Amino acid sequence: MPHPMIPGRKARATVEGQVQQVAKEDNNRVRRKQEIRGEVELNFFPGDEKARVDNTRGFKSWINGRNGGLTVESTVRVSVACNQDVGSIENAIREAGVMAESMAKKGAEEMGAYIDHFAEDVG
Repeated sequence: MPHPMIPGRKARATVEGQVQQVAKEDNNRVRRKQEIRGEVELNFFPGDEKARVDNTRGFKSWINGRNGGLTVESTVRVSVACNQDVGSIENAIREAGVMAESMAKKGAEEMGAYIDHFAEDVG
């Protein structure tokens, strides 16, 4: 059974990951790298905070030209504490997954702008 929300007290999660752009024509050199770190608020009651849940999402996109290519990779892990009961853990897994996916997509989209530019250059 879900716990009632306590005003001003929502679950907090730590977020960490990275987005990077790798250029194949430069021997797979990392051209740009961006760290993703911080703390976010999730919309559920954290309970006793004795259970730890991690959820990771990643995205990868690439384009190849005649003489080279460009890859954008984004991976984000979200860790959150919650109650130890199964329902709370499942809820925390869902919430952390949504947050990790959102942040990984955002990072990939930001770096993906360079892929569009690269496609114009080699096209």
